[in-house]
Amino acid sequence: MSTKFDDLTTLCAKAKSLGASRAVPLSVDLIFTDPRVRLKCQVPICPNYGRNLMCPPNTITPAEFAEALAKYDAAIIVQFDVEPDGAMLEKIKGTPLTELEDHAAYKEVLSGPSKSMMEALANLEQEAGRMGYRFAAALAAGPCTLCDTCAGPTGPCRHPFSARPSMEAVGIDVIATADKAGVPIKYPAEGKVIWTGLLLVD
Repeated sequence: MSTKFDDLTTLCAKAKSLGASRAVPLSVDLIFTDPRVRLKCQVPICPNYGRNLMCPPNTITPAEFAEALAKYDAAIIVQFDVEPDGAMLEKIKGTPLTELEDHAAYKEVLSGPSKSMMEALANLEQEAGRMGYRFAAALAAGPCTLCDTCAGPTGPCRHPFSARPSMEAVGIDVIATADKAGVPIKYPAEGKVIWTGLLLVD
């Protein structure tokens, strides 16, 4: 009979087969939450705030998430590297962060990998479920990009089995958590984007 450690190792291997650059087991004690993370969704206000079903205030609150997190004991942190080419970086150079999400060149390079990441995390969650972990739950990175335009808070979601809120949306300090997991993220990003997701396993 396999142990939970064996299962986590198997899930890490599965994550890599789905395109992850890195996947490592993590104790939930090393998942850091901070209300300031959710604050940054509003200050300055993100263009997805209130508009994207997978973004605040349409998601579980940090307090609700912290209560649920306390019921888990293991997780997997999953990272996907995206390395934009020089031509793309030149196109978006000087673009304000508030306009970046709608920038054509940015969307062209990052929307495809973003969708692949979300689908991989949903598949990983389903794999954990098949292994018997009925409370397995995946969290993605950044706003959901599965649709060109989100159905919005009136819904319904067009991809309910693939769409996932981001770690940041529920109040996780991704930088601190990734650092403790041994897969640190440079902030601000230089040269490449590292999308970081999480699979809670129980």
